[in-house]
Amino acid sequence: VTRSDLHHVVPQLGEQQAVMLLPVGMGTLPYTSVRYNLAGELMLSGCQVALMPSQDSSTAIEGFRLALADLIKTGIPRDEVLQCVTLRCAELLGIADRFGSIEKGKEADFVFWDGHPLDPNSQARQVMIAGEIVWEAK
Repeated sequence: VTRSDLHHVVPQLGEQQAVMLLPVGMGTLPYTSVRYNLAGELMLSGCQVALMPSQDSSTAIEGFRLALADLIKTGIPRDEVLQCVTLRCAELLGIADRFGSIEKGKEADFVFWDGHPLDPNSQARQVMIAGEIVWEAK
């Protein structure tokens, strides 16, 4: 099954509560101009979705944040989208006991924003790794 074919099996994947790791973004259905949000449809069907940027570059990360905002605009709750880029990724990597959510006993790696982290207009203000501030905006 290629990514463009997944729209055919979304209900079956949802019934199985499939775990999916995919880049986020609006696409079109094959051979049409119909816009389709695969990540959103998978989430609504019951799949456990973890989201990632398409590439490891500053441009891709900015595009990733915009695509996450688009996902929220389609009706997926902001907290659910935030879990898709934090806790679900940690679960897929097998490190959710240490990362992915703010809980006692977990490692304290944070990015502090001047607004909600999924608001494309928010700016990072500080980065904390292992409880120590390692970067601060000027």
